[in-house]
Amino acid sequence: MPMAVGAVLLPYLEISAPKSTTVGEEITITVTSEGNVVEGVTVLINEAIIGTTDSNGQIKHTFDKIGIYLITATKLGYTPAVTFTITITEIIEGAAFTVPDSLEDEISEYRKVVPEEIPT
Repeated sequence: MPMAVGAVLLPYLEISAPKSTTVGEEITITVTSEGNVVEGVTVLINEAIIGTTDSNGQIKHTFDKIGIYLITATKLGYTPAVTFTITITEIIEGAAFTVPDSLEDEISEYRKVVPEEIPT
């Protein structure tokens, strides 16, 4: 009957990526182990494979829908990465703001109140 004499501890994979982004914006996902980048790691988003990391331990991805996604990374010889969560939000086209004229007037009136000379 075979016995296990010892156990081999596999290094952990770690995922680095933004915690949030917007629809259509490309992000870079980086996978490391013990501080070193890892090439050839299979990266999955919501359990669907999106590709493998390059020689810099990176893979790029663009989300096309809003939502919360789970990113995982696996490679033979490594303990799979703990799942990383990213939130994708919608871009609001044409969102802008202007300073109202009333606010500009208040600022200029406030500046007129400052004395020209300070009494000593």
